[in-house]
Amino acid sequence: MSDKPLTITSILDHAVKWHPDEPVVSRTIEDPEGPFHRYTYSAAAGRAAQLANALVKTLGVRRGERVGTLAFSSYRHLELYYAVPGVAAVCHTINPRLHEDQVHFILNDAADAVLFLDTPFLPAFLAAAKVGPLPHLRAVVVMTDPKHMPTVISGGVRKKQTSATVMAAEGGSDSVREVPLLCYEDLLAGEAVDFGADANVWRSLGADM
Repeated sequence: MSDKPLTITSILDHAVKWHPDEPVVSRTIEDPEGPFHRYTYSAAAGRAAQLANALVKTLGVRRGERVGTLAFSSYRHLELYYAVPGVAAVCHTINPRLHEDQVHFILNDAADAVLFLDTPFLPAFLAAAKVGPLPHLRAVVVMTDPKHMPTVISGGVRKKQTSATVMAAEGGSDSVREVPLLCYEDLLAGEAVDFGADANVWRSLGADM
């Protein structure tokens, strides 16, 4: 029997301790026919901790809140699998093949506070957002870098898309609100590769806090 709780973060700690240079390989979402993305478990752990910091500090994710994903099996999705439970939140994966009505229902039923999605699934989310209100949703994070963020044409000029339109109330398309559309890599930039003073959250979820 183990003398400490088996937590998601302890599994990652084990990988870093015993297999730090083991490769983690996935195809790039930006170019699915192009090169693979490769890094190590040690690098993955650092980025997961950066994401954990961003979840708490930038996105305000609280203990027990649901964080939804519409994403492929990529390295960024892997980081979410560790970072979200690492701050005592719930990683809620959504099947992107579902109909927009079903996606809307699932987002509402789970009361997802933040949604992470890969760029190919942004249209599916926007379609689901037209079905009805998503009152719990505070932000949408596109799992890409600044170069590949979605764009819109405004006043004849192509600009980075910075928000997504969702319904604010039942009935009538006139009642809408704008939800921030954020870049995944921008979220991680500048965050520490450990959880600093809040390590009790990131490393000791098996204990009472």
